[in-house]
Amino acid sequence: MLSLTFRRLFAPLAACLLLASSARVWSAPSLRIVPPEGSAFAVGQRFDLRVEAADLPDGSGDLVVLLNGKPIERVTTRRVTRTATKVGSREVTVRGLSMDRPMTAAIVAQVRTPDQTLQATSRFRVLEVRGNAKRARNVILLIGDGMGMAQRTAARIVSRGIVAGRYRGVLEMEDMEASGYAFTPSLNSLVTDSANGATVYAGGNKAENGALCVWPDDTSDPFDNPAFENLCSYLKRTRGMAIGVVTTSALADATPAAFLAHSSDRGKAQEIVGQFPAAAPDLLLGGGRSAFRPKSEGGSRTDGRDIVAELGRSGLEYVTTSEALRRAAGYSKRCLGLFDDGAMPSYVDRIQGRRSGTGGAALQPTLPEMTDAAIAILSRHKNGFFLMVEGASIDKNAHSGDAARAVWETIEFDRAVGVAKRFAARNIETLVVVVADHETGGMAIRGVQGNPPALELGWGSAASGTGVSSMSLGDGPPLNEPIPPAAKPTGISTSHTAGDVPVSASGPGARQFRGPMDATEVFIRMLRAVCGGYRP
Repeated sequence: MLSLTFRRLFAPLAACLLLASSARVWSAPSLRIVPPEGSAFAVGQRFDLRVEAADLPDGSGDLVVLLNGKPIERVTTRRVTRTATKVGSREVTVRGLSMDRPMTAAIVAQVRTPDQTLQATSRFRVLEVRGNAKRARNVILLIGDGMGMAQRTAARIVSRGIVAGRYRGVLEMEDMEASGYAFTPSLNSLVTDSANGATVYAGGNKAENGALCVWPDDTSDPFDNPAFENLCSYLKRTRGMAIGVVTTSALADATPAAFLAHSSDRGKAQEIVGQFPAAAPDLLLGGGRSAFRPKSEGGSRTDGRDIVAELGRSGLEYVTTSEALRRAAGYSKRCLGLFDDGAMPSYVDRIQGRRSGTGGAALQPTLPEMTDAAIAILSRHKNGFFLMVEGASIDKNAHSGDAARAVWETIEFDRAVGVAKRFAARNIETLVVVVADHETGGMAIRGVQGNPPALELGWGSAASGTGVSSMSLGDGPPLNEPIPPAAKPTGISTSHTAGDVPVSASGPGARQFRGPMDATEVFIRMLRAVCGGYRP
């Protein structure tokens, strides 16, 4: 009797649940357009267009896409692809669009449902970069990952010293023709990560956190997203310039990868490195060797590809030590230097390795040494070069609250800036730009403590009391190299902040970099320096 009663009571409910589980969950119909509102491109820069209609009810019409008032099929010779990736969706995709003149353009999307007509609009600009101003033959972009104003100040205190309340000097990156500051939010967050933080400089547009020169879409494939062309591709394709990327991190990490690859998932190291041969770089120096080698050769790749060999067939000489890099700098035109399986150790630890003569760090170059070698190699190309140099571990050590290492990473980075500036002084057609992708940790210089006094750096709202044990204040001399620091701190974890980041520049077009700017504007201003499209 009980089972019969149960069936009578709950059979209708079970049928309803079965019906609900088999039906599409209802959501309001929506439209998404990329490029997003406010995007900007250089004349000739390639980008993808994609319009997505989602959650359309049965009986909805075709998705109509207009570019500047005309059907998209009539205004481009590029292939227009129409898809329906899931029930109730419509997509229109055009790959590799570009505009041959400056304009303000509008994409309008429309779709009729049984109940309404949905419409959305996205406007973007195409900017002229060509002109008659003095052109930069070479561009060196240096990115201090996680470097805000407090990191600069701490590096100045340690490396320059103070006498009677006055600094003995300024940093290399502070002694430049122009200075300004950049705003850093991403497409979906006030606080950026390093993927979007590099994308804005590499591609001149915003991405979502975690994405490399692509916009979001409605598929799960991290490599089919609508993309926009990066600076390395644009300069190599349109001007024949040589391209180089240098980092103290793994070359598959977010900052270097944004200049060479496209993905909505910055963590896909194997696939990101797999895109490098197609990007055709002339120079790559950094860590991350395991993602270049198949497992059979001691690497981590599961697809069997040997990216070292593939790049070697393109003419890149392979080196793994500082001495081999020094020799290659004397004659080579193309070079691949992989100095660690992962990220390279911090500057403090590399210096300690050299002093002890033990461990892999003893054989690794410093960032200034890599920068010097990169410039020597790329300078042999007749059409000039673009070089991106990243000081990666300012960020990594700030994340862990390691004040000593974070400050010395900033000092090492500043010395790489000095290498670039000295080359530019001898080669005046060179633009040097120094930026950061974001600030890390909310670093604050809170005072002095200890005997001898040490710089106290606080993280966020809590003063951790973490001192830079390798620096002294007062009338003593500045420090040229770190002394052995205390052990790495434990139990501290910090995050990125939304603070504006400093920008400095010298060389042709440097005046463009004065004052406030969105970080995306750095991309266009570098191109205008190369193409003469700035106001002298």
